[in-house]
Amino acid sequence: MQEFAIKLFEALEDKMKGIKGVEGSINDLVEGVETTKIECLNVDFQSEKDESIRFIHLQVMHCDNIMNSLEVYTRSQMMIDENKYDTDTSQFGK
Repeated sequence: MQEFAIKLFEALEDKMKGIKGVEGSINDLVEGVETTKIECLNVDFQSEKDESIRFIHLQVMHCDNIMNSLEVYTRSQMMIDENKYDTDTSQFGK
């Protein structure tokens, strides 16, 4: 589905080239910003990163509706054991 959408957006952008007022407007319609926030529990370290996105991948199995899928997508995640966040600083480490 995502591959189809990418091809569709590219085709639309090509058709809209040179048309005043609409050229480049596909990004305005479908692009968003996703913020990833890391907050350490045992040390005083926080990190926030914004990233431009066009698609989100929602879980559909075991979700009754889109709101439930969005709740799963935005749920906090504990990063422990092998999944610990590395702060890339000698002061805090993992």
